[in-house]
Amino acid sequence: MVAGISVIISSLWKVNPADCQSALLAPSLLISIGLMCLYMYETGYLPNEKKDWSFTSLGYLLLILLMGISTIVLVDWISSFLQMIPDWMNQTFATMQTGVLGIISIAIIGPVFEEILFRGTITRLLLDHYDPGKAILISALFFGIFHINPAQIIPAFLIGLLFAWLYYLTRSLIPGILIHVFNNSMSVFLTLHYPNAKTLRDIPGLSGYVILIICALLLFLLSGYLIYRRQVKADKL
Repeated sequence: MVAGISVIISSLWKVNPADCQSALLAPSLLISIGLMCLYMYETGYLPNEKKDWSFTSLGYLLLILLMGISTIVLVDWISSFLQMIPDWMNQTFATMQTGVLGIISIAIIGPVFEEILFRGTITRLLLDHYDPGKAILISALFFGIFHINPAQIIPAFLIGLLFAWLYYLTRSLIPGILIHVFNNSMSVFLTLHYPNAKTLRDIPGLSGYVILIICALLLFLLSGYLIYRRQVKADKL
């Protein structure tokens, strides 16, 4: 659709169709998000309770962020073995990142909307009808499939498991939003500063990458254990 509109505009105003398409991608995405949010608001699905936007306690939020960041590194490591999977959206994302509005859409607006839709609406409804394990798994599957792009489906599914689990523990969108924004912002940063790097594996060299993975794994296990222990104590109260 965007490509068709760009051709029409370029023929009317005598501009490059590629430039037109680049300029229209981010606005069209924002319009779609706005319409979806309006629909969710009108139908009562938009999260609006105080707990939905709670930052939880500072210590708990810090543990969640540490676990989220370490998970992003570990999922990136898994993705480094999946580079044979086609990336249909590579050029689209590259085009969007040529403008400020596109960068903001990818790094901030997109993650916030996806957390509202997938955790605040879909995961919440699934948790109301299924046991937590099944609800989290189905939510993550939806999140992976939603990305459509083959190269993103498996990483999105794995990250979706984490986000849905964190929402189940906290019933707050804030932890997922913060981690999601960090993940997408890091992706934008790598694309802009290391255009030839497909994953983190291509940046620090093998020895540096091995150290990064080991640190991420240890941090994931430690933060996961502390979150679990904290949750067990909370359940006993």
